[in-house]
Amino acid sequence: GEGPEDLRQVVLALTEHPAAASVLASGAAWPRFVKMVEAQGGDVGAFESRSRGTATHVVCSERTGVVAEMEARACGEAAFALGAGRRAASERIDPEVGLEVHVRLGQKVEVGQALVTVHHRAGRGLERAVEALRRALRIGDEHHEALPLVGRRW
Repeated sequence: GEGPEDLRQVVLALTEHPAAASVLASGAAWPRFVKMVEAQGGDVGAFESRSRGTATHVVCSERTGVVAEMEARACGEAAFALGAGRRAASERIDPEVGLEVHVRLGQKVEVGQALVTVHHRAGRGLERAVEALRRALRIGDEHHEALPLVGRRW
């Protein structure tokens, strides 16, 4: 119940369960999540130590305008360069690296405004990640209608 509002909206839209909002508000969702992670052999402690041992780099807007494009594939390439992905199942994924996106499509931004915080380990893949993010995020002059957080469900 303490996460960002847009994440809350996505969770509620995807669950379509009448009790979901009250479960989130009560804090009961966290213990349920912990049980699911433990049942699958996951390390719950990894959530407590998120971003320890990693550095951050903030990618800022180089101009004033509107977020006109956020290309998902290039964002994925950025995360992959940091170690958040793998080519083979035997490779290790680093759970402490990744991207924290601060803007949405259609949002107005100013020069120097934070667009994405990159969580990286000792510079591993940082340059490639920043390059990919610069390709992924286009700041334009025209207003673009923000897309809904959940377009449709199958």
